[in-house]
Amino acid sequence: MNKDEFSHIKRPDYNSMDLEMETIMVYLILGARTPQNDDERELLKEINQIKKDGYTVDIPSNGI
Repeated sequence: MNKDEFSHIKRPDYNSMDLEMETIMVYLILGARTPQNDDERELLKEINQIKKDGYTVDIPSNGI
């Protein structure tokens, strides 16, 4: 498959407010999402501290 065959696929909106919390956490960890509110800014600070301390961030899953 070439690049043109995928050009019609819509890219996700990483900054959408309609995302599940688990998805928001993943996007924050990957750096694909800009924190949208104070809660997300605080969460990102905690994520960065966990990484700085040398640990892996564990994301709770809803079973999917």
